[in-house]
Amino acid sequence: YRDNFDFPNNRSILDMCLSKPIGLLALLDEESRFPQSTEFTLVNKWRENLNSSHFTIMSTSSSLSRKTLKRQKTLSLDLQPLFTISHYAGKIEYSAKDFLEKNRDYVPMEIIDLLLQSDDHLVNLLFRSRLRKTGSVAYSEHDKQDKVSTLFRSKPDKTATLSRTQGTVSTYFRYSLMELVTTMASSQPTFIRCLVPNRLPFQSS
Repeated sequence: YRDNFDFPNNRSILDMCLSKPIGLLALLDEESRFPQSTEFTLVNKWRENLNSSHFTIMSTSSSLSRKTLKRQKTLSLDLQPLFTISHYAGKIEYSAKDFLEKNRDYVPMEIIDLLLQSDDHLVNLLFRSRLRKTGSVAYSEHDKQDKVSTLFRSKPDKTATLSRTQGTVSTYFRYSLMELVTTMASSQPTFIRCLVPNRLPFQSS
């Protein structure tokens, strides 16, 4: 029986994903701000900035120049924006297809203004409440006491509209993951490790 077992953890992978300004999610947010960006320019940005052995490009996009990437629509349809991340359990292959479009998944302000005028208590309350960093609704007793007066507003509350400043999907995910890591770090977890014996099974000589 051994008191201490040496085994790898995924701290370095978390740092690669969560670090700012040079991290996988931070770079995704940065590339999302450029209207002309594509999934190929995104993967290329990761390749140029992520100095990590956990990140690998799996497509030929790693050898393309920026000028070529801008003309990616004319390239072969077989070209895919693929990359791998070496997790603690092994290498996983991902495709960056539609990453940028899905990351910019904003609700138009016109829709928010319209829903702020809703006669439905729940809908009105959901869109007046502030958003947490994780994207969840920060509901308070003040919102509960104030919901009746909302029905008599002829125009949307300007402060409520401003409080709905929307983050990207990756921003919400990043804060959610950081919140989870913080919670786990403050706990005292107990790990059960499964030991797989050799085929004999006898102690190795």
